[in-house]
Amino acid sequence: MPPTHPPVCLDVDFKTIEVGVGETLYRCELCPGREPTKSYRDHISSAMHQQKITKREAASRSLGTAPAQLPPKGLAVEQLVEEDRDVSVFDTIGLDQPASPEVQQDPLGGVNPSDYTMFDDTDGCPRPDSDGFEWDDYLFEAINQLADEQVPRQLFNIKKATSSESSWHPFKNREIITSGLSNPQTRQDTRFLNLLKIKNLRSRSFRHSVCSPQLFNTLQCKVHIIHCALPRSYSLDLSPSCLKIDSRFIQELYIKALQIKLHVFFNEISNPYVHQHMDFYPEDCHGIDIYKFSQGYKWLKGLPPDLRVQMVPSHNKQVYIFEPVHIVSGEIVVPVFFYKEGSELLARCVVPTLIYSLDNTRISIQIPSELPFDSEAFISINVDHFNLMYSEIHMEKNQLLSVMCSNQMLETGSAPTLRELPNPWRGRANGRMIRHMPISSYADDTSGNVSKRWNKHVSFYFTLSGLPPNISNMQYNCHFLSTSNEAGVLELGEQIVAEMNLISTNGFVAYDADLKTEVLVMSLVLCFKADSPMHAEVTNTYVPNVCLNPCRMCGLHALGIRYKRTVDYVQSFLHLDSTGGHSFQLWELGQAGVRTHCENKSKELGQQAIRDIPEEGQERLFNSFLHLKGFDGCKDTPVEILHVFLLGIVKYLTIDFLGTLKGPQLEQVLAAWEAFNIHSLNITSIPSKFLTEHFKSLIGKDYKIILQTAPFVLFQFMTPAQRNLWSLMCMLATYIFQTRIPNMQDYLADLRKHIGIFLWDLISMTAQWVNKPKVHMLLHLPDSIERFGPATLFATEQFESFNGVLRKASVHSNRLRPGRDLGITFMNFHALRLIFSNACLYNNKTHLRFHPAELVTKIFHDNPQIQKSMGFNSSAITSFSSFPCPIQTHLCAEDQQGVPVYFNKFPNAQVTQMCQLRLTDKDIVGEGFFVLVAPGGDCRQQVFGRVESLWKMTHPRFFTYHIEMTVFEQKGISQFYNMRIVENSHRRDYHKVTDIKSCLNVQHDCFAGKCWILPNDIPRRPDMEGCPTSKVLVHSDDDQYILNSATLHSSVSMRQYASFSVKGIQPSAWKTAINQGLQQWGKKLQTGQKRKELAASRTASLGCL
Repeated sequence: MPPTHPPVCLDVDFKTIEVGVGETLYRCELCPGREPTKSYRDHISSAMHQQKITKREAASRSLGTAPAQLPPKGLAVEQLVEEDRDVSVFDTIGLDQPASPEVQQDPLGGVNPSDYTMFDDTDGCPRPDSDGFEWDDYLFEAINQLADEQVPRQLFNIKKATSSESSWHPFKNREIITSGLSNPQTRQDTRFLNLLKIKNLRSRSFRHSVCSPQLFNTLQCKVHIIHCALPRSYSLDLSPSCLKIDSRFIQELYIKALQIKLHVFFNEISNPYVHQHMDFYPEDCHGIDIYKFSQGYKWLKGLPPDLRVQMVPSHNKQVYIFEPVHIVSGEIVVPVFFYKEGSELLARCVVPTLIYSLDNTRISIQIPSELPFDSEAFISINVDHFNLMYSEIHMEKNQLLSVMCSNQMLETGSAPTLRELPNPWRGRANGRMIRHMPISSYADDTSGNVSKRWNKHVSFYFTLSGLPPNISNMQYNCHFLSTSNEAGVLELGEQIVAEMNLISTNGFVAYDADLKTEVLVMSLVLCFKADSPMHAEVTNTYVPNVCLNPCRMCGLHALGIRYKRTVDYVQSFLHLDSTGGHSFQLWELGQAGVRTHCENKSKELGQQAIRDIPEEGQERLFNSFLHLKGFDGCKDTPVEILHVFLLGIVKYLTIDFLGTLKGPQLEQVLAAWEAFNIHSLNITSIPSKFLTEHFKSLIGKDYKIILQTAPFVLFQFMTPAQRNLWSLMCMLATYIFQTRIPNMQDYLADLRKHIGIFLWDLISMTAQWVNKPKVHMLLHLPDSIERFGPATLFATEQFESFNGVLRKASVHSNRLRPGRDLGITFMNFHALRLIFSNACLYNNKTHLRFHPAELVTKIFHDNPQIQKSMGFNSSAITSFSSFPCPIQTHLCAEDQQGVPVYFNKFPNAQVTQMCQLRLTDKDIVGEGFFVLVAPGGDCRQQVFGRVESLWKMTHPRFFTYHIEMTVFEQKGISQFYNMRIVENSHRRDYHKVTDIKSCLNVQHDCFAGKCWILPNDIPRRPDMEGCPTSKVLVHSDDDQYILNSATLHSSVSMRQYASFSVKGIQPSAWKTAINQGLQQWGKKLQTGQKRKELAASRTASLGCL
């Protein structure tokens, strides 16, 4: 008797598809992903379909309703979506949702997710409530339809289908992709997150250009006019949560979330857009041409043995540090450091001492302990010269070295220690390559609303230290880690420290896009970037100016506030030597210090919770960053130039000076700014009116403008002492913001000299500057640069701009659990980013790796606007072979010229005039630009001049670019500007564009030329925005100019061509400056005291009246 099947409703379970005359196909709605079949009877007999019907009937009986059908298209969002209130993954610390004891009915139980999910059901990743996709039944049914008689299942060799068959894999179709890129607030299917091992999260789509759900629905209606059917926003929000978490302790929740996030973020090694630029080994440049983290001291020389690069490949073998290696010359050496020098991979090795036992059956391997990288005991060996690994070395009588030494090696020194062999990382790697990927961490407090006020989120970000600065500065490579609007930086840091220590100790497996195989990734925090208050909190340093221990990097200390006005403290404030801090003693100091009276009951409970910490958890008693492996709070929190210099010293002096200017003077300042030549400054425009009206609330880029323009705009209203101080500060800025260091030793000597000169002049004006800790931190800047590289590497501008991305995401969050919601948003953005970048991802269901479909990856590869929306700038990685290139700018009729006679020497070339050319990603040349030319690359015959016109010579097989320039000659030093004078020779010359060494900024010498400030009677253009200035600066001649020595662009070429230097401060001169500064400080205090007494007397006299 044939088996009976459950009843089937053909009008509900199947849809008919007419494919031809008399030919009908049936598509089963219960089995999503199945191809249409000719015989629905064969499909009904499949095991998978029977299971689906059985489950539907069971669900109907339990609810007492008929089998659910698909919801009508007009159903409201409230009827379809139910927010899961028990899921808290990126929840805010302090909020705890108790689990509901009642089992709620799922209103989506009868909804077919295949009609609403964003991702393709053929990805081999079934829903949590399904039993998986039965490919056996699928193929067996298809074959039965084509065969004349049924084929026995046991005779059919089933070939497993792959998910790559979908043209838009892992998405369902292109409309879903379009909606995912357009709608930032729609949740995507949790099944795709299962592929990436982040099944605890429900994802939110995200773009750097965020739009609201209402705006997306409007967009959906508009594109429907051109027959593009985008899903509605609510249709992408139907995926129920696949996991409910009842977390009693929010910290455990954060640990799980951070483990997910860090592991996913370190999948960057599978991203081809990132991997090709990564450095996995430190580089020894011998102090020449330093511009990236991998060339810094810490990565190369400053890491402890267990956090260094552990292995290198050599002849299809894996060589580890602290393992004896046999080299081709026959010697046995022990590698201690691995590094790169140019394109070669080298090892710093020490020759071990082998001590045999009396019977020659045992060997003691001994090496010196704690040898520095530059020790003379090391020899540098190319890794290609390694022959036999430790386990392959045979000694006399064909005995293995590993047996004779009992897998031990002795490190001799003050405290001899035994090191176990082989290296423990060899067992952890299990035959895989090890990739060394340090990170640069950052923490900041960010406002969660557009007004940038209230609702402060403490957030952690990081970048990969192995990326060069032009790549890591992209928002595409800036990764969100964690945030909370209630927890502090130390509370959030506990989980980050624990997870980073685990990664530093054990590593984790990832897929390498270059090797096309799995590797073991190890990481550590190379440096911690933050502003001054955040650095102070992480390093247990007091923040206020009145603190007695203001420096986190040395032992600067004052016995009391009044002691700061003593010679001893000022000398300590200016001392260049630094010592370690006292972080471990601050807990006892805080308990024994001053306590405020607390009447608020919540504060009393908070105090009690702090008193209970020693009993409940000793590990939480101290700052968690003290336990971070490889992290030194005194050395690895580098001096951050944005907050210390621009928003510190420059801001102090700017506010102090601009506050003294009156109305007529401000009009002249506006006129000078309007006439300022911004060529070669990387400044698009100068917001002169904004700078004068809001000089107390400017940001970093505004102070950069003031620095580079102050000598030609503000010097006219300064006293000689002020001009000298500002001139020194502008010159110092050119060293601080230098992005590439030609020679580290010479650079550090010059930097320390200019810091000393500037501080000497600053303190001599008034010693009251010792109340500003940022002034003292300037002394530690050379140490930070020596340890990590140029100061721009550990500047925080790129993270500050990324705060805007977090702020946009916060504006569109649910406001109930913003920490969780922001984490979900950024996690989903990172998932989409990996998909579109063609990263190799791991399917957690099939345990296989897969690549997205080619049509999906082309969306990112072929669309610069999509790249820009994700923070990727392809122009920043353009090769130098593509320069120079023309800029598509219209050449005005008044700028067009006839072909110069010079080009008559090339009768076979076609000569055309050009408007502008791009020399590099930052340099542009055009009419009016000043350039330094080295003909044929010979710097000894360099010529300086102003470009008059640009020309392109087109030959039969190639083309070249030439410039027509007016030559300028060097003259003396201007006493007013303290800069080099260049004079117009009125002589024309022609050079190839490829001979241009750099573009420099030059300004007219208005002081010597006595230029006029006249009323602005220039008629306003129709396209002009805003009100024109009331005054205009008119230059008197075209003869004498000043080479702007305050420019931050091409500072090395500027200093080389200006060729003037200043003498350093002699040690004996410091006493004079300190005494003079203390006297000025005392006079100011006396003046202030007299004013207070006079005000008090006036108040008393008025009281008598």
